[in-house]
Amino acid sequence: MRSFMFAVVGLFACGAVHAQEFKKEYIAPNEAEASSTAVKVKGGTLVFLAGFTASAPQRDAELGNFETQAKSAMGKISDALKQSGATLDDIVQLSVYVTDLRNVPKFTAYAKTLFKPGSYPAVTFVEVAHLARPESLMEIQPVAAIK
Repeated sequence: MRSFMFAVVGLFACGAVHAQEFKKEYIAPNEAEASSTAVKVKGGTLVFLAGFTASAPQRDAELGNFETQAKSAMGKISDALKQSGATLDDIVQLSVYVTDLRNVPKFTAYAKTLFKPGSYPAVTFVEVAHLARPESLMEIQPVAAIK
């Protein structure tokens, strides 16, 4: 028993048992694209969210307005992140499914208003034929990292 206690004390003294530092490192952030090549996360907890689309009661979201749909979906994402103890600033990766890649510049312009320069998530755009709801122009699936 005594040798076990010395081993535990020794581990603490040597620093082998310690809390890991939480850190996000943004690799090659690109201001023009509001995206980073990669985001390296040390420590913390990853939060994987479902995909989010726009929905009622925002009438324009139902009428094919891409910008309104992006704002509606990100609002829903923000709410889900809050329930997880996170914020939009904690997003490290976005998968954005769009029905028309010509809307990517619109999404990029909007993303620049959401994320701080140099702290952009890694973003992937995928064009799809359609989404579960016919009026949806995009679906956004984020991953967040929190302390």
